[in-house]
This record gives sequence, C-alpha cells and structure tokens, in this order.
Amino acid sequence: MEEMDKVQAVKLFSKHTFKEDHLPPPTDYLDLSYRAVSAVGRLPLALKIIGSHLHGKHKDEWEQSIHTLSRIPQKDVQKKLRLSYDSLDYRAQQIFLDIACFFNKEKINAMYMWEACNFHPESALGDLLSMSLVKIIDGKFLMHDQLRDLGRDLVCIEDFIDHGRRSRLWQHKEASAVLRRAEGTKKFKRSVYLKMPFVLDMEN
Repeated sequence: MEEMDKVQAVKLFSKHTFKEDHLPPPTDYLDLSYRAVSAVGRLPLALKIIGSHLHGKHKDEWEQSIHTLSRIPQKDVQKKLRLSYDSLDYRAQQIFLDIACFFNKEKINAMYMWEACNFHPESALGDLLSMSLVKIIDGKFLMHDQLRDLGRDLVCIEDFIDHGRRSRLWQHKEASAVLRRAEGTKKFKRSVYLKMPFVLDMEN
C-alpha cells in the first residue's frame, strides 16, 4: 500500500476527523492534526480509521492517542489500527470479530444472532460504521483486508495452540475437527452452532 503525499494525507485525515473537507484543519486543531498524521503515517486506511477514532474527542484524548501511536513503528499498521478496536465497547468488539471471521463480503442477516446475544447490534454497528471499521453496501458487510486480518489475529491469540479454546474458527476443517473431539469451549460451540450450521451433521 502506497503512502499519500503530505497534503493529501492531511486532507483525508481531516475529512474523517472533522467530517468536512478541511484543508488545513481547524486552527485550534492544526498542530494536533499534523502531529497525528505524522504519528499515523500516510497510509489511507490508517488515516481514515484513526481520523474517525479521533472525531469528537477532546484535545487531551488526542494527545494520549498521538503519544500511543508515536511509539508504534510506522510499518506496524495493524497495531495502529488496533487503537480503534480497543476503544470499542465489548458488544461492538464482538460484532467486529464476527464480521472479520465470518461475514466479510457476505450477504447474511446476522442481526437476529447478535440480538440473541444481547449485543445491541443497531447501536454497535452504528459505532463500527462511524469509525470506518466496516461498510454495508447492498446488504453486505465490507471490511478492509487489513481490518479482517486484525480481527482474525485477535482471535488467534486467544490460544495459539489449542484451537478449541478460541471463540471463533473460520476454517471448516479446524471447526469440524474440534467438534469431533468435543474440545470446544462453550463460547466456541455457541459460535459454531449459530454461524456454521453446516457442521452440525458431523456431530451425529
């Protein structure tokens, strides 16, 4: 992914932070904006995500985010993107992970499932949309590949060795193998039954 030039990077960041095509950013946020772009780097995805993350935040929150971002190597884009994920509440995080693992680019109505889990999907999806973490186009959830990879990596680190202890498995062979061995946690089995009904016959 190529970096943008500085002027275009600031313009894109401002568009998502202030929800207008500000160039330059508002005077009282000018220095903070340039520092934020410097800390984020000039990759379009990171500028959109972090810009949306900072929208409506107080200056002290900007300072904290800039400090955190500046300590992350420029090439480690995923760690920078995680700043937005970490700011989500638990329900929005769970829906983010579900989309990353199961529903990206799929036209599936998962609202009933999230409602059953008490995730308040309308509110949670509103947060994901406003933070540019997901799009909904023609009834499909669309998530950038790097955000999808972030979500799946977060699930993988739940347990690197025992796949049955992870909350989600998106590879069919892994999921069916765990079910055959009856090793999945309750959380994982609930995930499989709700989102992967094709594996149910394998248990019989």
